[in-house]
Amino acid sequence: MRWLIVGALVVLCVVYTQAADAPTLQAPTWMIGDTWTYQTPTGSQIVYTVLGASENGYTVRSQIGSTPTSVFLIHPNLSTDEGYFIQLRWPLALGQSWSADEVGQANNGTNNANWHTTWVVKAWESVAVPAGTFDAYRIDGQQCAEVATHQCGDFSFWYAPSAKSFVKEAWAAVPYWGDPQNTKSPGLAGRAEELVSYTLHSP
Repeated sequence: MRWLIVGALVVLCVVYTQAADAPTLQAPTWMIGDTWTYQTPTGSQIVYTVLGASENGYTVRSQIGSTPTSVFLIHPNLSTDEGYFIQLRWPLALGQSWSADEVGQANNGTNNANWHTTWVVKAWESVAVPAGTFDAYRIDGQQCAEVATHQCGDFSFWYAPSAKSFVKEAWAAVPYWGDPQNTKSPGLAGRAEELVSYTLHSP
């Protein structure tokens, strides 16, 4: 019993220390020319570059290698209208949670479905990726869809204030995200997207 009490006290001390060290973060300011390069689950690299900035948000170009794939708007709160999993609410703090609903294409590729996603700021921790080791908030999320066979899937991402963006994103739940061992259509379950390099410009 004595060791159980000591163990509980150690856990409480760790939780308290983490809460005491966890900062409250405001939304970052991106500059034209800021770039982030990520290693994708498929093994390729995707680069995001800020092309423009205004009160409405940031115009961002994505490209795989040297081939541009799209240009889209990132809102000032770092959310998009593209169903992107990485959504943030500011000020960002430990324990904070939020949710969103959207309509998107169902897994059968033909019908639309309602999608509900929740996010919770679970931990302030160190995370190592190819670009380095960062102090980051780990945000755990879950997305659920009104689809008979693929109901819910969990995911996590790590937002690092020193990089002004996420540095890692990972997916779980094979039935939802798909089996990565499927040779015809590899899924995302158990795979991660990680920051390889980044460039930030001063205001």
